[in-house]
Amino acid sequence: MTAKFIELVQITLLDPQKGGRILLSRGYPIGVVAELVVLVTALGALMTHFSVSMLDLHPGQPFAIAVGQLLALGVLALATFLIGRLFGGTGSLPQTVIMICWIQIVMLLVQLPIIIISALLSSGAGGAISDFLSILPLLLFFWMYVNFVKTLHAFKSAWKVLTGVVLTIFAAAFAAVSLLTLTILS
Repeated sequence: MTAKFIELVQITLLDPQKGGRILLSRGYPIGVVAELVVLVTALGALMTHFSVSMLDLHPGQPFAIAVGQLLALGVLALATFLIGRLFGGTGSLPQTVIMICWIQIVMLLVQLPIIIISALLSSGAGGAISDFLSILPLLLFFWMYVNFVKTLHAFKSAWKVLTGVVLTIFAAAFAAVSLLTLTILS
């Protein structure tokens, strides 16, 4: 890895808003954005396959995992862009995709050692450590995501962004449960 890449990872982890400003200042062409989406999708699918295999579970088909990763990435990027714009945000869709992809890259770098450590410590007292370690990526994701959205859409308050994210998650869960209920009852 290059020194600039490692430095941007460190900046993103310590000050996601500064990392986001650096990413936005680079003005990546759409071709680079598309290549980044493919790279992040492939790496995410490999990580999922690897982590599920380590747990001795049936990992599924790698292509199906990659399609799921791509769909999740697309939904998150589109929701981030559209909901941000709905509330007066200024970010563009390509900028949003860059930010979401970068979060995924950092998350992959953080999750790999956690998956390995968790596999090694899966029994006894190590199980509690493993459980604690499994929460860290979720907290880190929210930390980076909220600050990236704040930077991307030029919002003033990280607390309002966090509130919007939580409300959006609840609204999406409610909509999914409602659709599932309607489907089952029909």
